[in-house]
Amino acid sequence: MRKYLLHVLIISFVFILAATASYAGEIEDAKEEVRKNPDSPGAHNSLGVCYIKIRDKSSALKQKSFRLISSTRSVYKESKLAMKAPPVKIHNEPELGKTHTADAHYNLGVASGESGKHQEAIESYKQAIRIDPDYADAHFGLGNAYGKSGKYQEAIESFKQAISTDPDNADAHYNLGNAYGESGKHQEAIESYKQAIRIDPDYKVSSVNLRSTYNKRLLVPGLQELPHINIRGNEKWGFHGYSIVQHEYEAKEINSEKIVIDRATNLMWHQSGSNDNMRFKGVKKWIKNLNSRWYAGYNDWRLPTVDEAVSLLESSKKNGDLYIDAVFDKKQSVIRTGDSKGLAGALCWFILLNDGAVRWRAIGYCDYYIRPVRSMK
Repeated sequence: MRKYLLHVLIISFVFILAATASYAGEIEDAKEEVRKNPDSPGAHNSLGVCYIKIRDKSSALKQKSFRLISSTRSVYKESKLAMKAPPVKIHNEPELGKTHTADAHYNLGVASGESGKHQEAIESYKQAIRIDPDYADAHFGLGNAYGKSGKYQEAIESFKQAISTDPDNADAHYNLGNAYGESGKHQEAIESYKQAIRIDPDYKVSSVNLRSTYNKRLLVPGLQELPHINIRGNEKWGFHGYSIVQHEYEAKEINSEKIVIDRATNLMWHQSGSNDNMRFKGVKKWIKNLNSRWYAGYNDWRLPTVDEAVSLLESSKKNGDLYIDAVFDKKQSVIRTGDSKGLAGALCWFILLNDGAVRWRAIGYCDYYIRPVRSMK
């Protein structure tokens, strides 16, 4: 294992060196331009862009302006859901006019935010907005900075401003939902999440914290409003739908025992689960045995909540006839959860991986497979 990790580290280091070297000439050219024109915002902008290409944020912050380059969107993680940062472009013009001056303040806001300097980011975004009141990305960035600072009402207003300028920005609606959720306005949060999905049916979230404690009186309406689920059709006993979580699955073997880690939900799954359908007494015994022998080195395995189990549902069949990623075993077509329904908890909730659905049934008839899970600290 140590040799393997060393090999991975060496390969990663080589790639980093190669990427840095590829920009070395570009950086030197930009530095020369700054030396020749020290008062040129465009020259500092170009040098800032070069630094950000190699993720040197401290050097980039020293420049008067730059435009962030990234093939993926940065993610600001909130206490409940991930805040998505706005997509950004590059402006490398030698001199910056009024519009690009707003860009310069925006760029400084991006760099400050990514460096954890959220108050400085707020001031930079505000300055960009003073120059260009309709700058949607600046309103969006300001909302993210307010959210990171715990100022959720201000974040709500900023995201609303971003949406008023760019109503089809799914990320703005999603982040507005996060801000509403943090403010305790759950119905408004749900509507914002739904709007994000209406704009982009394939919308994905890169990180989400899922409920891990069991609910003994879980009702259908509550499930139909889960923010990380896209509903295809509602039923009185559940719904058809799929998860919008952008999973980061990693299949591993620990002590020759197979698991699947999902970095997006911070969960560790049993790769297969039970080989047979079983009733509740059999379930308790099976999991107790799993923990008593410290499967994969852990003794806190449990049934998943509905929130966790439904996160496995894919939008299409990915594993034979199952709506689940191929990283998992495909025998377990229906899995039960630890949640129940009814005054006495007489109804159990289960996930149909073979039908892309969530339903409840009398607990005495819940003879299904189980796929245990554990929360990663």
